Amino acid sequence: MNDEPDIDPESRALFRDAVTGSRRLSHDKIKPYRKRLKPTPNQRLRDNAEVMSASLAPVSWEMEDIEQGDELLFARDGVQKRVLQKLRRGQYRLEAELDLHRLTSE
Repeated sequence: MNDEPDIDPESRALFRDAVTGSRRLSHDKIKPYRKRLKPTPNQRLRDNAEVMSASLAPVSWEMEDIEQGDELLFARDGVQKRVLQKLRRGQYRLEAELDLHRLTSE
């Protein structure tokens, strides 16, 4: 079987006239004009920066909204209700302690 496509002689002559005066390149590889950058996890870096800014952002609720005897509770998604309940009841043994030197919720 012939691998060359069937090109009519008129198109072939037109192409030869268009490329007259051109020359072949010495190689078929082109060197990049600048060094390739190392891949960086841009999305992960943006996510980490967003988490940091969100954690340092001021609290969106007012202290006047909290009454005497109210509890401040927070549980991340995925924390089971039973674990939070045991924690509130003090059923977990204390393994470490953090002294915040009179830093309160205010």
